[in-house]
Amino acid sequence: MQNGKGRRLIFSPPSAEEEQRIRIGLAEYISEQSVKQLLANQHIIIARGRRQEVYILTSELQRLYKQIQSLRHPYFVGRFVGELTKTGLKPSLHILHTLGDAVRETARVITTLKGEQRFLYGQALEKQHLKDWPANSEQEKKVLVVNEQGDALGYGSLTLTGRISIKNQQDLGWYLRRGH
Repeated sequence: MQNGKGRRLIFSPPSAEEEQRIRIGLAEYISEQSVKQLLANQHIIIARGRRQEVYILTSELQRLYKQIQSLRHPYFVGRFVGELTKTGLKPSLHILHTLGDAVRETARVITTLKGEQRFLYGQALEKQHLKDWPANSEQEKKVLVVNEQGDALGYGSLTLTGRISIKNQQDLGWYLRRGH
């Protein structure tokens, strides 16, 4: 059940337009080649309810899901990629490390130790908290924040107009603050 009120999630494959939005959303952080590798031999499925949650399934899991689909109505199935919104894909924390391993330099921000602590507490980062960031960038862009060891910490929005800052969009500290 989706929300305890009896409504069930409807799982279905994405339309061609939705699949394109998913691929574009992932390509904001990783190369097209990395997107292809991530989705190779995977089945994309969307759980439709109040939100549209995107999952990827292996062929074995897809087959198992089809067998139990008429008997059970799962809350989720597969690996949670993110939420498909009107503006695109909002990647999940579940796929953060996968994206971090393949992040493009133009979408990666490296933070200092103090910046890492601030970011994991849900705070914004300023220039003094950053070790490296994409210099040739638009006024505002989505970035993946990593620490000096290369561990992915979360997603942010980099602003280069006026002063350099990163607004925290979602970080691993969320699990401790609100993720009960």
